[in-house]
Amino acid sequence: MNQAVETEQFKTSKKASKAEIARSMRDKFFIVSKEKWEKLYRIRPSINDMASYLVLACGTGADHKTTSWSAGAIYQHAGISPRPATRSIMHLEQYGFIDTKKAAKKNTFPVYKITFDKNPKTDKAGDNIYIPCGVVTGVEGEKSPLERLVDEQNLELLYLFIRLYAFQDKELDVINPNIVSSLINDNNDSQTMVTYNESGLLNLWVAGEVPSESAYVKSDFYDFNKSLITRSYFNAEQGEEQEETGVWAFLNTLKKLGLIESSYLVSRGDESNLSTFDPIFEITRTKQTALLDVLQNIADEKGKLNGGGELEFSNIRDGMYGFFFIAPASYKKLHIHCFVKMRYRTNKGASKVKYALQNKYENEVNFLINKIREN
Repeated sequence: MNQAVETEQFKTSKKASKAEIARSMRDKFFIVSKEKWEKLYRIRPSINDMASYLVLACGTGADHKTTSWSAGAIYQHAGISPRPATRSIMHLEQYGFIDTKKAAKKNTFPVYKITFDKNPKTDKAGDNIYIPCGVVTGVEGEKSPLERLVDEQNLELLYLFIRLYAFQDKELDVINPNIVSSLINDNNDSQTMVTYNESGLLNLWVAGEVPSESAYVKSDFYDFNKSLITRSYFNAEQGEEQEETGVWAFLNTLKKLGLIESSYLVSRGDESNLSTFDPIFEITRTKQTALLDVLQNIADEKGKLNGGGELEFSNIRDGMYGFFFIAPASYKKLHIHCFVKMRYRTNKGASKVKYALQNKYENEVNFLINKIREN
């Protein structure tokens, strides 16, 4: 039960485009047994052992068990030198997490079998954790997420990051809101208002304040009362270094490493909770800025900006409001909620609902923009 709430790649062709690389990262995944990952963590191995396990799992084929990746791949993707990487492979076999079917020899690839208690191809027990290959392989020119976590040298952090992939809300494409979101905070009003209407068809909404994320200290995900994760940061308001612990040390460290990010979704109504949240679309800053440019150009063409006009668009661009978004005027009451999502995600079980909602929203806004311009 939930308790106390706190507020607060794969190798690609040289000709492959960045979009193709991103798509490859998104579409390819590997599987780790939730039960085995838990068991590995509980025996308190080295972080090298846990990282090596992930690299070997990433190198599996269609059966999600057989891999020929070895110490060289571990060095390439996790930054662990070949000698300690080789020791970690030996440890994993001693622990019973892999079986060596063919030992590594000069000019010969090894063959390892990752052990599963349940068939990962069927997973009727819900034991699979689906992890995008980009977590291990990264993208060209940057350290992989796995290597960034190895650099932190925090076993608990790596364990929990991978575990997060087993706690995803597939409809919203975010980390389960029961773990972290503004929906679990009773004081969650976002105070939005319409500041401009164009031709009775499109509204420009602003929100001075958006509910901040809240997180459970203890949930089905983890009991952070027992966590040893800490994070030091500079508090600008108090002008001094401070330290945070537990759930916020965990989440903010992952944000600092670029592994998770905030996600803001617009919902119908004045307020909502976990059971009444009714999403319409996600606020994407680049998309909303582009729509703001279009709306300002239309207002300018219609002479609405002359002599002060109906709205000083510059106020929004100067950051007077925390958030802004454009929506069809048919929506009379809207508010925003904050969630957290993984930066590296797989399309395994991806949200068709959220994609359809986003597509519907963008098509409707584009239709109304064209209608306004035709008039």
